Amino acid sequence: MKKINILEITNNFGLGGTEKTMQTYCKYLDKKKFNVYACGFLGGGPREKYIKDHVINILVANGDSKKTINFIKENKIKIFHYHNIIRTKNIRNLDKGKLIKVLAFCKENNIKIIETSAFSLFDEDIDCFIDFKLFVSKTNIVKYIWKYNEKVINLNNYSYLYNPIDIDELKKYKLSKAEIVKVKEKYGIKPQNFVVGKLGRADIWKWSDEIIDVVPYLIKEIPNLKIVIRALPKQKLSKIRKMKIENYFILLPETSSEKKIAETDQVMDIMLHTSRIGETFGVAIAEGMFFGIPIVTISTDFMQFTLFDRDNAQIEVVENDKNGFVENSIKKMADKIIYLKKNISVLNLVSKENTKKSVELFGAENIIKSFENMILDQKISVVKTLITEYKKSVIKDSMYKIFKINYIALTEYVKFILLKR
Repeated sequence: MKKINILEITNNFGLGGTEKTMQTYCKYLDKKKFNVYACGFLGGGPREKYIKDHVINILVANGDSKKTINFIKENKIKIFHYHNIIRTKNIRNLDKGKLIKVLAFCKENNIKIIETSAFSLFDEDIDCFIDFKLFVSKTNIVKYIWKYNEKVINLNNYSYLYNPIDIDELKKYKLSKAEIVKVKEKYGIKPQNFVVGKLGRADIWKWSDEIIDVVPYLIKEIPNLKIVIRALPKQKLSKIRKMKIENYFILLPETSSEKKIAETDQVMDIMLHTSRIGETFGVAIAEGMFFGIPIVTISTDFMQFTLFDRDNAQIEVVENDKNGFVENSIKKMADKIIYLKKNISVLNLVSKENTKKSVELFGAENIIKSFENMILDQKISVVKTLITEYKKSVIKDSMYKIFKINYIALTEYVKFILLKR
């Protein structure tokens, strides 16, 4: 069988979950079947050095459509797999037309265009070029079809695949109990401390305050509390100081080191992971689950009512009472954390279930093999029962009073403007 030349492309090689997913695809695509190439269309980033190890050639295009097209020509690309195609009219001073030139070239030369979409977004200028569209959760595909029902022509061209996590890589950094104690000492965590944590990237666009706001509730019941955050946006430090709770926090710098990220996960008793724009999958959540960490999170709106069109699969990845808890108020989140602290047997059951689920559902080998089968079969099929299976529960979860919705939209807009100054 002749190898297929595939280009794994994303906006940049940054620290986000989308870029990490691309890195995992580059590593796990079957090199007996595929010649793998990589491109950061808008620019580079810290992941470039890791991706280089798994591809034949790599390009940092810096928004240059001509350079990208030449790269596609020179490497005889047959499949163009874009992780989350940009749909903004102007991003980092890039004219969307430059991306359209690349997509048009692929279309004219019978290069298959596949998108793994991190959000349920549609743009008629972009989507008309896409042959197959994959979503990172069932929730996303249901929302997409619900929003754009009249534009969805052929359901066989839509499906979902969870973002893969690199189980083999995570296993390298699995710590023994004694090693965890040493890491805790290094971080300044005492043996008697109960640790709630969060990690991500220091991006105010993604950040939400639940892990700060929950502290006054928790310390009433858990005086030995420690909050570990890796990559707190600097704009949030003043809030912690103003609330006079800085003694409860251990703040660690942003990192691209998988070893340090895994260490951070393993010092946690519970992960409290939320995002103001929603988590359409949540790579940080899935990796935390591998290490047996119970997850407490919040279910952001399914429907498009606020400034931020938030897509959320946390209600899917984190099943209530099984992998942790999905709550929609600070008080309820605190109550669940306290409940798990007081019920160690329940915490241990959740821990075991999370490790099992992360391996079985999110493991890279199985997910990327499914992707390969889709490509080699030249078709992508969707499980149509998803439409009825998820629609009711997800929409029901998002039915808020109009006044509250308008209030949220207004306050988020004001916050966004102030934080960007």
